[in-house]
Amino acid sequence: MTADSLGIFRGPDKGRSQSFVIEFVMGSLETFSVDPANRRTENEKGLTHRLINHLNFVGGDLPFFFLKDEPEDINRGDSPSVDIAAISRTQTITASSYQGITLLVVEAKRLSDQLGPLREREYLVGHVAKGKYQECGGVERFKKGLHGRTFTTAAMIGYFQCDSIESWINTINGWIDDFSSQIDNSWMTSEKIEAQERLSKSAKLISEHPRSDGSITLYHMWVDLIH
Repeated sequence: MTADSLGIFRGPDKGRSQSFVIEFVMGSLETFSVDPANRRTENEKGLTHRLINHLNFVGGDLPFFFLKDEPEDINRGDSPSVDIAAISRTQTITASSYQGITLLVVEAKRLSDQLGPLREREYLVGHVAKGKYQECGGVERFKKGLHGRTFTTAAMIGYFQCDSIESWINTINGWIDDFSSQIDNSWMTSEKIEAQERLSKSAKLISEHPRSDGSITLYHMWVDLIH
C-alpha cells in the first residue's frame, strides 16, 4: 500500500491521516497481544518499546513510522515528551528544518491493579509525591496541553493486564464521576469514555475533553495483555 493509493498525504487533510494511523494501530494491537513476550513484560516503558518496534515492523513501507519520546517543543531541553508519535515519511521543507510531519501523538499507560495507591488512577491523573503534584496522568496531560497542544485529536494506548474491557470502562468512568463531584476540579461527566469498536484482543474508545483553547478528542486503544 502506498501513500498515493491511500490518498492521505496529498494535502492538508490531517484528520484523514490520523484516522488511518489509528486504524492501523488498532489492527496491529491484535498481533501484539498474542506475543507471549509482550504478555510477560509488565512495565510501561518496556511495553511501549516493544509496541513501537512491532508497529514499525508491521507497517513496512507505509507512508509513516513511529518514534518514541517525541518532545513537545524540540527547542526546549526540558520539554515534555509524548510516549509515541506517528511521523509522515513525506518531508516538508521550512525556513529552518527539513522533517517529517507529526500526524498523531500517543500517550501509553498500564491498566493494572499492581500500580499501587499513588498510581492507580494514572491513566487519567497524576499524584502527589514528596509534597508536590506530579502531572503524570495520561488524559490529564492532553487536557492541560502538556501533550498535543497543537492537536485537536490525539490517542491513548491502554495496556490492560487484569479484568476486562467493560470493567475498565466502568472503573475509569467512575473515577471521572468522583472527580466531577469535587468542588475544586476541572473534570465533567461529559468526559467519560465510550466504546466504539471491539476486536478479539483490543478495543477502541473515544472521549472529549475541554482545554483552555477549545477541546481535544482522544481515541483510546486498549490491548489485552493479561497473562
